Amino acid sequence: MRKRIRLAIATGLLFPTAILAQSSPDSILNTQARNLAVLYSTAIGSNSSFYNGPEYFYDDALLTANAFFETVDFDRGSIVYDGIAYYDIPLAYDIIRDEVVTLSFNQDYRVKILPEKLSSFTIRGRQFIQIPKATASHMPGYFELLHKGKASLLVKRIKKIKEIITTGRNVEYQVNSENQYYIQTSTGYHVVTDKAGLLSILSDKRPELNAYFDNNNYSFRTDLEIALLNAVKYYDQIAAE
Repeated sequence: MRKRIRLAIATGLLFPTAILAQSSPDSILNTQARNLAVLYSTAIGSNSSFYNGPEYFYDDALLTANAFFETVDFDRGSIVYDGIAYYDIPLAYDIIRDEVVTLSFNQDYRVKILPEKLSSFTIRGRQFIQIPKATASHMPGYFELLHKGKASLLVKRIKKIKEIITTGRNVEYQVNSENQYYIQTSTGYHVVTDKAGLLSILSDKRPELNAYFDNNNYSFRTDLEIALLNAVKYYDQIAAE
């Protein structure tokens, strides 16, 4: 059995690894390759390199204000770590610190996954990719990939905690959330905050996009994310024609 496991790892994972360095595990691997990846993770167990990060500690502010993506609870997800895909891993995403957290192999303490080796992760069906400092024109870190295409749409989820002293001298924590949107094209990453900015970035299809907006009632003020998402999807559709 030991020889069979080694053979599966050697024949089934070395080739996908080269692809995984630039791609999401959920969108690239077929079922057979994914099963081999799970076999690989099971075979190496606690020797998986993503367990090598430092211990992660909560503090009162993070717990009280919910610094995490959707919830503080761990949920099963996937990661691409050092070019290798791992599945069915307990994950939590601390948005304030911009850190991805898992549990130790024995699940007795929390581990911060080293960001320099974590290229992407998926949690609750949502995909995040890391944009390194060398290519990020504004804010590096983890971005949710809302749409991938000729024009890709990404969002940086941001949370900030404000400490409030009440009249009874108690400490309360208030969390403020914001989103920063980026469109990635062949020329790089571009911040987009409104319709005018979108049309400037995708200027090669400005007339078509204006006609699209005339026929569809999207509000860039009240629901920017929906408006941007539908716009880039439409742009990719007409760009491919």
